[in-house]
Amino acid sequence: MKPASKSAFGSLLRKTRQGTKKTLGDLAKALGVSVVYISDIERGNRAPFRTELIEKAAAFLGVDARELLRAAAEVKGAFQVRTDSLPPQAREFVAGLARGEQHSESFWTGLAELIRKDEADVK
Repeated sequence: MKPASKSAFGSLLRKTRQGTKKTLGDLAKALGVSVVYISDIERGNRAPFRTELIEKAAAFLGVDARELLRAAAEVKGAFQVRTDSLPPQAREFVAGLARGEQHSESFWTGLAELIRKDEADVK
């Protein structure tokens, strides 16, 4: 799968920022970066923020970070996963993915269904 373009993350960031009525300056100040840096990211001229800044931006904007993190990972073509709070089985599963273990399409379909069910149960 080809990574998404840098502008995909930037467009989502802009849409999210504007939806919360924050300016480029508001977000730049909250993150401790320049307005030009934020603008370059939103226009797709720079790669997405690192994970910590995405989480900080989401908190400042009052939104769930997951969508921004997912978009950034798609641009980078790699996902960063924190495993310190995961149960041992989940850590082993993530480690298997990192090692490149292969699974069938039906495995992924079943896993996606379980995740959707669990997310629905949590809401």
